[in-house]
Amino acid sequence: DALIADRQFVKSSLPAAKGMDLRNSRPGPPMISPTDALPDDDVPLTPQQVSSWRDQGFVLVQGLVPEELVSAAQEEMAATPPGPLTRGLMLPSSSDALNKISTHRRPRSAVRQLLGTGSLTLLQSEAWSKS
Repeated sequence: DALIADRQFVKSSLPAAKGMDLRNSRPGPPMISPTDALPDDDVPLTPQQVSSWRDQGFVLVQGLVPEELVSAAQEEMAATPPGPLTRGLMLPSSSDALNKISTHRRPRSAVRQLLGTGSLTLLQSEAWSKS
């Protein structure tokens, strides 16, 4: 499994999944801070970020998705009531921001870097509102 995320999407899921406290508000393992994505749309990850994903199974990247898209997606998801997994939003969805994030060039380029391939096909993209 891989984690490529902006900190807004990872705050509630990464600590439980990896036993880490990103808020550093309680005793526990050391805080892991995200590293910044590169400005290059074709090569947005550093060699160290790619190595982290390959060696540790995850990488925490900030700035991979433009902030305005992250904010718009948060607003749209806030209006989506939590529900069972079958009530998530799938691409294409009614959320313009989520559609744009799913098909944005920078995350696609990052995945190509991680997988070491020039060819990539998006098969599925989903989002669920969490309570």
